[in-house]
Amino acid sequence: WDDRFEMQLRFAGKRRRVRVADDPATLRRISAGFDDVQLNPVHQKWVWGYLKRCWVGVEFQGRLDVTFAVGRPGRVRSAGVTTAALRRQEKKRWEDFFRDQVPPIDSTDPVVRDTYYFAWQMLWSNRCVGGSGSLPQPFTSAARLHYGATWWWDEAFSSAMLRHLRDPRIAYEFLENFRRAQAADGMLDGCLNPTLDPPPPAAARPPSMNPPVIGVMLQLLREQPGWPKDLRPLYDMLHHHAQWHDLPQRDTDGDGLVEYHDCNDSGLDQSPRWDEQKRHPEQVVCALRPLEPIDGNVWMSVLWDVLGELAEQLGDPTSAAAHRARARRMMDQIEQLMWNEADGLYYDIDAQSHRQLKTKSPFAFMVLLSRHARRERVERLVREHLLNPREFW
Repeated sequence: WDDRFEMQLRFAGKRRRVRVADDPATLRRISAGFDDVQLNPVHQKWVWGYLKRCWVGVEFQGRLDVTFAVGRPGRVRSAGVTTAALRRQEKKRWEDFFRDQVPPIDSTDPVVRDTYYFAWQMLWSNRCVGGSGSLPQPFTSAARLHYGATWWWDEAFSSAMLRHLRDPRIAYEFLENFRRAQAADGMLDGCLNPTLDPPPPAAARPPSMNPPVIGVMLQLLREQPGWPKDLRPLYDMLHHHAQWHDLPQRDTDGDGLVEYHDCNDSGLDQSPRWDEQKRHPEQVVCALRPLEPIDGNVWMSVLWDVLGELAEQLGDPTSAAAHRARARRMMDQIEQLMWNEADGLYYDIDAQSHRQLKTKSPFAFMVLLSRHARRERVERLVREHLLNPREFW
């Protein structure tokens, strides 16, 4: 929502008052008769300008018909959509989804059944269609109301669930949005917003990333029907993105390991893992001195393995062998630099000094995702830390 659009609301019925606020809780409390909260026009304007949303509360008696229309400023359509029509459309949409797409669950336990179908309802309610510009293909937002965009790693996680639908091609749709928006240097934006505009030129976009979890997810997706017949666009996109991590501005020490340069690169935002590396310690989320993380490098190692499989399927055994060797080399570096023999644990490291940052975190267990992990170290991880009630148990 932005200043290029205008919404028009019409209320037909016995209404008493219409209020606009920056949050729904304030409206509910005022409507319930409490006078301890006030609507703040200044804050409301800020919320509209920054978050591009506001809340409309209407007190009414009996029946209230709401009609709304959206259009360009000064050119709002006279005809609108009624809530009754929307309700009918939504009812049909959900009936079609559960009938045509969701596999039935084989359980008579009402809690299991309710949880299963509610999970599908929650996931599908965040699915967005009908976009253009950056997002011509359907996508799954992290939370449609508050985070109505698409994130590279969120989409990968969603695809792991969407693969269970009767039409598993749905799990791959988001990839086309990111492929179209990929920068010339291989960068994939961590987030794409549903605007009417194409993404800005690469030079105008700051380097951004989300953790490269796509390799792990593709290992799951290949187990289901729906794997794209034409692998070339998928391979080219992911290979180019993997090479982006080797650019001097992303790999400052040139050792071939993935680096995080900002708290947001990790997807964790806030974590004690970053405290020693923050450039602005007084800030919660900020730039980091280059850090080589356990998770990002394990995920990238898995991605190089997957690229090896894709190259082999495309008839390029030389590239397949090179990609698999890269995957193994990255895991060897993780074992050499991030493993602490005395502690029996993996730690993130400073990208320049390779000094271990000794903050214990669940991300030490990420090596379990790699088929190259050392068995004796995995056993120590599980025995000494995962099953330890004073630590992660």
